Amino acid sequence: MMWELYDTLIDAIPPERIVDEAFLGNQWTMVRSGAAVGLAMTVHEGNRPAGLPLENAAAGCRGMALAELAAFAKSWNFLEASLGMAAINAYWNSPEHDIVREACDRGDVEAFVAWQDRVAGKKVAVIGHFFRLEQTLGEICDLSILEKRPRPGDYPDTACEFILPLQDFVFATGVTLVNKTLPRLLELSRKSGLIMAGPTVSLAPALFDWGVRDLQGFVVTDPALCAAIVRGEKPGIFIFDAGERVSVPHPGPGGAFRAGSAAPEAGTAGAAVPGAGGRDRAKAEEFDRIAGTIFAPIYPLIARRFLDLADLDLADQDRPRSDAGGAAALPHPPLSLQEKPLRGLDVGCGGGHLGLAVAEAGFEGEIVLIDKNPYALELAEQRIAGKSRFSTLLADVHALPLPAGYADLILSRGALWFWEKEGSLRELWRVLAPGGAAIIGGGYGSAALKEEIYRQMSALNGEDWSISREKTTAGSAPEDYQAVLEGLGVRDSRCVHDGSGDWLLFRKHRGPG
Repeated sequence: MMWELYDTLIDAIPPERIVDEAFLGNQWTMVRSGAAVGLAMTVHEGNRPAGLPLENAAAGCRGMALAELAAFAKSWNFLEASLGMAAINAYWNSPEHDIVREACDRGDVEAFVAWQDRVAGKKVAVIGHFFRLEQTLGEICDLSILEKRPRPGDYPDTACEFILPLQDFVFATGVTLVNKTLPRLLELSRKSGLIMAGPTVSLAPALFDWGVRDLQGFVVTDPALCAAIVRGEKPGIFIFDAGERVSVPHPGPGGAFRAGSAAPEAGTAGAAVPGAGGRDRAKAEEFDRIAGTIFAPIYPLIARRFLDLADLDLADQDRPRSDAGGAAALPHPPLSLQEKPLRGLDVGCGGGHLGLAVAEAGFEGEIVLIDKNPYALELAEQRIAGKSRFSTLLADVHALPLPAGYADLILSRGALWFWEKEGSLRELWRVLAPGGAAIIGGGYGSAALKEEIYRQMSALNGEDWSISREKTTAGSAPEDYQAVLEGLGVRDSRCVHDGSGDWLLFRKHRGPG
């Protein structure tokens, strides 16, 4: 991600746009280009040498190309970066864009008030303090506030690494673009998506491609008043008096961020590819159609086989993890002996067919559907609607934004051919809980179903499907992955070749090793 996110915002600015005014105030920074005005909070931290005349920004920046000034958003001198961010917003937060004009037509929207109904009873993390935050959300949700300078009751900002992956909703200000923390926050918030709020937020739809869930920003409608406030000439007047707070929702269903990938044979659980929306949508719809028709009969059979291999004792789910007798004393105690809730991951989930089948086969824990294609997860979200045990997560299998020991059961079918062996296995091992089991590989449930699927896929593609399958799976037999696991020090793994498919099963012991 890194600078690509910034370049996406900067490169779209037309080269003919010129800076007409620039003010670097104590609290706010403003840039005007024609009738369009952009704001950013002035960030005083960061003492790197400046390339701009910060002592007199008004004179030094006037006449610059807007895109040239916007490029300073990448500066590690945060005063320069504040000017750069305001320049970016002078382009993106202008009513010349249809989505901004439509947002203005909907009227003034206070970010946290707009989200009250949706966050009620949920886990919510907010990066920094916002105006009236505690009054608006404090009593209705499980609220965690993370601050660089914590107040009583706050978490330090370093807690983001531990807290954000577990949240249902994450809010952050646009200042995270100025201080360069946004890329990491987006990675940590893949499960929930990140809602950006405040006057520094850029209303750029391109941000949705990077994992932003909603944009709650600000449009200046009174440039003269805004300039006076920024220069400190209007004490007691709030910046919001110079414009409108607006909401630009994600274009997905319900304005909610979606994440995932889809394929009965080609789910990858890799990183999202910005700008590939049309291709990803077509792929998602095609794979999901095949998964729901030609491949549909395999999922119940594979789900049952996975649970058998994992050794779950579903009749005894309530026994505690600390039970000292019986099965708890076995080298591989059944997952049923762990404290509730059990957690399962379907990695490379596509439209969620396998994860749903595993739940229907008797797994009573929470299931996280993981993949990369946001359009595929739109389809998965439709399938899991109303099923509270399910959630979705945009993630790269080589860098899962989950705590160590998170999952009791990890499942994946048809995705490992697309993974880098050592990186993916190292990460799956990290998130596997002690006493847990992981099963990855490929298969069709039975020999008869495999034969029928090969026949139908050959007819669909107009060529012998076995040839393309051999190319795809070359060098990715369970034994190839098992050898890598042994190199990582995993001592309990075995390959399973039966009528259901070809699988690699590995377990993590409790205690040392």
